[in-house]
Amino acid sequence: MPTEVQNCPLQAEGRCPDDWDAMTPTADRRIHQCQVCAHPVFLCKTRDDALFLRRQGWRVALATEAGPAVSAAEATAAWAEQLPHCFAGTGLVWSGSPAAHWHARETLKAAIDAGATMQDILAAAQTFLQTHRARPEHIQGELEKIRALTF
Repeated sequence: MPTEVQNCPLQAEGRCPDDWDAMTPTADRRIHQCQVCAHPVFLCKTRDDALFLRRQGWRVALATEAGPAVSAAEATAAWAEQLPHCFAGTGLVWSGSPAAHWHARETLKAAIDAGATMQDILAAAQTFLQTHRARPEHIQGELEKIRALTF
């Protein structure tokens, strides 16, 4: 996939591989690991997303063309599978770190694009939190944070 790597200090030295496909994939298909600098590189679909992450010091790869079409079932599975990354650390806090915030934004966009309703998203988040033995009051607080999001 053609990409444009941004925010890498090694680019000025000509040492940045600047090649998303040559970087090591991680469990999250939107993040690759650079073998040269050992930093995670986040794949962004829009310049706004890239700007948001660059401002926080992250290295990004901006997709320069649209990828292949994805079926509705694949799209639903993709956002649901990414939901755990939206909760930061052992405290299970929604969007509680820069990386979790980015994941939350991207996951909710993917959910909406896949046709999920807010109820679908809240149910998936509640199930995840219950599976991780979160207290009921913590679950309600985290669900309120999700309800309050705007795009």
